[in-house]
Amino acid sequence: MNDSVLEPLDEYFTKDEVKEFKYLARSAVMKDERIWGVPFMMTTYSMFLNTDMFRQRGVDLPLDGNWTFEEFVEKMKALTWDDNGDGKLDYFGFVAPIKPDFYNLWGIILSDGAEIVNERGEYAFYGEKAVSGLQKAVDLKHKESVTPEEFGLYDENEAWNLFFNQRKVAAYPTGSWAAKTLQDKYQSGEGFEYVVANYPIGDRRLPISLNNAVSAYGIFKQEDKAKLDMCVKFLKFITKDNYQKELERLGVFPVKSTVEDIYINNSNMKKIEDCLSYTIPLPKHREWNEIDRVLQNQIRLAIIGDKTAEEAIEEAKRQVMQLNNGR
Repeated sequence: MNDSVLEPLDEYFTKDEVKEFKYLARSAVMKDERIWGVPFMMTTYSMFLNTDMFRQRGVDLPLDGNWTFEEFVEKMKALTWDDNGDGKLDYFGFVAPIKPDFYNLWGIILSDGAEIVNERGEYAFYGEKAVSGLQKAVDLKHKESVTPEEFGLYDENEAWNLFFNQRKVAAYPTGSWAAKTLQDKYQSGEGFEYVVANYPIGDRRLPISLNNAVSAYGIFKQEDKAKLDMCVKFLKFITKDNYQKELERLGVFPVKSTVEDIYINNSNMKKIEDCLSYTIPLPKHREWNEIDRVLQNQIRLAIIGDKTAEEAIEEAKRQVMQLNNGR
């Protein structure tokens, strides 16, 4: 975010107008105390649980949607079983995709308190907390055996298919968009009952998720002042309270504090909205796309067993430092 590409929008918003946006929404579009965009909607990742599978196996759902990592593992093991006695597992507790721009697994990876980029904007995803968080994800496959053998190779469509269509997986972390899909299918008699839970709690002592939680619009540099004014007017128009309330149709959340309780009669969406409080936004780093690619690749290599968690973390650090030194 800089003034060589985007128009700073400070002069177009009063202090009261800025305060109407929720803190997470404001922080996503502000840098160096300047406004570089207009937030429109928010979303986050949560754990979606197939309650039919929990019920079938006599496994209790997490109380109030909260569980420690140890409780999570215990339940995932009970939800992984061989259904036909052939010695091969048919149903699994957990799966998630691993791919750049997808952060389904990161609520586990960051659960012990690791940072990706620190307050000074420096790469910080290394050391004990990063290794232990990644080790938790690795152990789900190689120690606890609660995932399919192909965990680490699935893209989002393949992982979602196991959870949603085949109903072979009990717990799947994904975005709030899934709530509407699951609810519509269930109401039509074709789906299954589900509930939403937080990510399991590790040494951080709080459930956490990583996500590009805020969708926002920026305005590219304009030579025509009248055109710039019209763009700002349009963005203010689409973020009016009445349009924010219509975000319910998309399964996402308002960015304005003046719009509350659009999901007052939907307990699952209310739970996801609560999860926004525990969402870490993606780092504001000019090399983030490349850093993301490096991290996701090393995480995948650790999950499939080609590297240890420590080796993957160290190699990611080496590549990112090399990337930064080459700037």
